[in-house]
Amino acid sequence: MLAPVGRDADVTAPETGKAAPPVIAEFKDIPIPSGLKREDDQSFVYEAPGMAIGVITYSGRVSAASVTDFFQGEMPAQGWRFQNAFKSGRSVDLFFVKESRSCQISIRSGLLATKVIVKVGPSG
Repeated sequence: MLAPVGRDADVTAPETGKAAPPVIAEFKDIPIPSGLKREDDQSFVYEAPGMAIGVITYSGRVSAASVTDFFQGEMPAQGWRFQNAFKSGRSVDLFFVKESRSCQISIRSGLLATKVIVKVGPSG
């Protein structure tokens, strides 16, 4: 079943009481840096009992380096384990795993905006 694409959610970190970064509504353990806008027309999520997979696309006028730094710091804080990264020209692909899921985050630096594509699926 193809689920309607939702809005990203803001959460509060219980340990500190400080506002935590927003997370993807369908994937509560994947944070999103501020300054990025979700592109619903380029996103989809498939949900089944006990599983959600999908591709969520964002863009914004933020530096690709700051987005890369954000994910490298915030994903491990959410329990994701860094696997590897591929860098080529104006793009970076970060790969993370957690339990039975994998997450690929593609960061593309453009002339007017940075595009971020988050792909979540089963691992292994």
